[in-house]
Formats: sequence, C-alpha cells, structure tokens
Amino acid sequence: MHSRHRAVAHAVWRALTVSVTDWDGRDYGQVSGLQRAMVQEAMAGLVLAKQERVLDVGCGDGFLTFAVAGMVLSAAAFLQMSTWPANALTLHIGPLLQADVALAACGLGFGLVIAPLTAAVLAMTRDQSHGLATSLVVLARTMGMLVGLSALTAFGLYRFHQILGTPVVTDPDLRARVDHLARLVSAAFLQEYREIFTVAAAICAVSAVVMLVCLGQRLRATAIR
Repeated sequence: MHSRHRAVAHAVWRALTVSVTDWDGRDYGQVSGLQRAMVQEAMAGLVLAKQERVLDVGCGDGFLTFAVAGMVLSAAAFLQMSTWPANALTLHIGPLLQADVALAACGLGFGLVIAPLTAAVLAMTRDQSHGLATSLVVLARTMGMLVGLSALTAFGLYRFHQILGTPVVTDPDLRARVDHLARLVSAAFLQEYREIFTVAAAICAVSAVVMLVCLGQRLRATAIR
C-alpha cells in the first residue's frame, strides 16, 4: 500500500478509536478528503425540495481560523494606532505603555498567520514538493514585507509633503518662526502616520477576507482530490 494511503488509514483508525478530548487536528487534515468525498457521494443521492436545506456542521483543524483571526487582530491594532494622539508614546494602560500593547497585538496577529498559511500550502502540495513549497512561502512572505513597507513608505512621504506643502511662517521672532515650523512638521507627521496605519488596517482586513474566501475554497477543493 502507498505510504500516503497507509497514513490515511492510520488516521482514520485513530479518529474512530480515540475520544473527543484526544482529537488531533493533524489527523483531521489527513482524513478530511476521504470524509468530504463520502459526504458528497451521499449528497448526490439526495432529492431535496426547493425549500429544503442541508446543514454541514464540522470543526476542521483550525488553521484557517487562526490565520483569519491573526489578520483581524492586526487590523484592529493598526486601526487603534490610527487614532494615536501626538503624545501616544507616553500614554499608559495600567503599567504598560499603550503603544507597546498595540504593537504587541499587531505582532501577535502576524505571528498567528505564519504557521497556518504554511500548513495550508503544504496541504495543497504533494509530499515530494513540500521543500519547494515551504521555500516559496518564505520567499513570498519576505517579498510581501519588502514591497508592502516600500509602498507604505512611499505613500507616507508623498502624503507628508502634500500635507505640509510650503509652510508660510510670518512670526516676527526667529525663535517663534522655528517653533511654528516645528509644530507644522509635527502635525504633518502625525497625520501621515495616522493615514499609514489606516491603510495598513484596511489591507489586513482585506487579507482576512481573501484568506477566508479563496484559501477556504482552495482547501475544500484539495480535500476532494
């Protein structure tokens, strides 16, 4: 018997013999294709009236849920950062800095995406291609970070110069003119960063939707094979 078939048979046996509390999501990932094929075969024989519906209830292995939750968490963190006032780096939530909490939540959200995304790609590829698939995932993630940061930086610089424009400082005293210009620059920087964080939040939210729709459909299609 092929090694993959043996692994599926072993996973099915474990699924039938272990208790609910011992359920392993990795076993589900191995047997979900067989399970879905059996359900679709059974569904093909059903004759449903127009008003009748079939409810499919299942738990899955949780990979997609973790990935979407990570993107939503990062989006929420970026959205909160887009409301930061000028003194945001001095504000506290209890003993913690508000900025530290937001940045930690954002990083945690991105961290939650890495493992499920890699696992999903591995589930879509054959065993002999896993090394290449993993490398391409790392490459895509690195390229995405570079392109994303470059695009947001370019957008930020463009908006900064657009917001600041050509300052007109008419204060009679040199010191007053310098202080006035510093306030204008600070206000432009604050508005720029708020817009960058808003755009980042929107990108994360769109990414969550894309993963939920496209990746979910692709995983279901893979399970049928």
